Amino acid sequence: MKKLILILLSFVALNLSAQEKIVVKKETSKTEQQKLTQGNNAKTLAKTETQKLSKQLELTSEQEARVYDIFLNHFENELKEKEKIKTLIKSKNKENREEIKQKIAKQKNGNNEALNSKLKEVLTAKQLEIYQKETSEALKTKQKKLRVKN
Repeated sequence: MKKLILILLSFVALNLSAQEKIVVKKETSKTEQQKLTQGNNAKTLAKTETQKLSKQLELTSEQEARVYDIFLNHFENELKEKEKIKTLIKSKNKENREEIKQKIAKQKNGNNEALNSKLKEVLTAKQLEIYQKETSEALKTKQKKLRVKN
């Protein structure tokens, strides 16, 4: 009987410790992602995105330079828009909240469409196909995470 209880307790302890490790991994990945996006300027964001695309799509040096310029311009515009939205949020007007939500949605859609059209000019057909596949998968996983949260 003692051995049976001891075995059961060891299984419970093993399962609890395994679950803790999974939670820690999720927390570290979230903090790493926040470090990448928050508090950075457009240059560092453009550099990290260019490096990521360069690894995924095997960009040439010329393509890399052009993609960096595209991302730099994109992130500069995005950061300017974020500042405008922050000032609108600080106004604390309830009527502005719906307006702010609409502006954010329009901004994201417009910026992403402009970014994609500029990247189409730089990337080859094969690279563009891979890029679109990766971005659509990332968007789907992001939407799933948002659904789970809500």
